[in-house]
Amino acid sequence: MDKTQSVTVVTAILAIATLTLALVTPGFAQTQSQPQTTQTQTDADTAIKTTLTLKAHMLDPDSFRVNEVFWATTHFVYDKGKKKGQAEDKDWLCINYRSKNMMGGYTQGLFVAEMKNGELDIKDFMWRADMDFWNLAWTACAGKITTGHRDVTDAVKAALKADRDSD
Repeated sequence: MDKTQSVTVVTAILAIATLTLALVTPGFAQTQSQPQTTQTQTDADTAIKTTLTLKAHMLDPDSFRVNEVFWATTHFVYDKGKKKGQAEDKDWLCINYRSKNMMGGYTQGLFVAEMKNGELDIKDFMWRADMDFWNLAWTACAGKITTGHRDVTDAVKAALKADRDSD
């Protein structure tokens, strides 16, 4: 038996072993796709909860409509301070919405929040004076510096419709 035949035999044995493992092990074949589904559901659930909270804080909650809701991922390298030179990926929840103002006309709004340690950071969000933070947040939602874009608009719109229908 030459080298080519040996490689073919080893490859065939590995393929049979993998197929056998897939057939006798429950969930073996789904292992690769499941984390993506879980992350997608988590993204949608967090966006829905945040959007419903945002809607509740509107002057006229019944007029609240979303145009687009998505997660933007940025790759950020610190250029000053204690973390200078360090890089990290940040996830941002971006909600592009419209709602009636005090005069009854519709105004456009953009809500941005940062995901930190698995939690959405909206505490004191409006009062941050860090211009680097604001520049990064707004440019992330504008799509100028993103390395990833996960759209959850349809799930959020369905939840808002169900919320309206339940009233």
